[in-house]
Amino acid sequence: MEALQSFQTICPWLVAAALLVAAGWDIRSFEIPDTINAVIGMLFFAYAMSAPGRVDFAGACVVALIMFLAGVGLFSVGAFGGGDVKLLAATTLWAGPSLVLPFLVVTALAGGLLSLTVLTRAQLVGRGSVATARPSVPYGVAIAAGGIYVVTCISSL
Repeated sequence: MEALQSFQTICPWLVAAALLVAAGWDIRSFEIPDTINAVIGMLFFAYAMSAPGRVDFAGACVVALIMFLAGVGLFSVGAFGGGDVKLLAATTLWAGPSLVLPFLVVTALAGGLLSLTVLTRAQLVGRGSVATARPSVPYGVAIAAGGIYVVTCISSL
């Protein structure tokens, strides 16, 4: 019983660590490895199985599926990378129905700040005007910020 409680305490922080790795990877290479997304998803399933009744498993899966489909739409118009879509869906599992809106708000705010930083940096280093250049934004960083907010909320329950 004590090992189960320890796992439930540690698991969200393992997710936070995986999100930090994903963010760092995205900054370096503009890619997020599938293994990181898989770890985040598998940790959710392990956590949900270890905390019966505490996790809305079906609701989390539905919300993550909706987020994945929305992400595929963003990917198809070139607004998101494939790794971002998978990271968004895997992290939404953790947010579930109760935290999905705060997760999206924190992610959007972090994404806006990140985009502003990238655009400002592009202007300062002279990569042309914002109107002609479209600098890449490692949006996994914003998703990680939203995810860390979610696991902080979960771990304080």
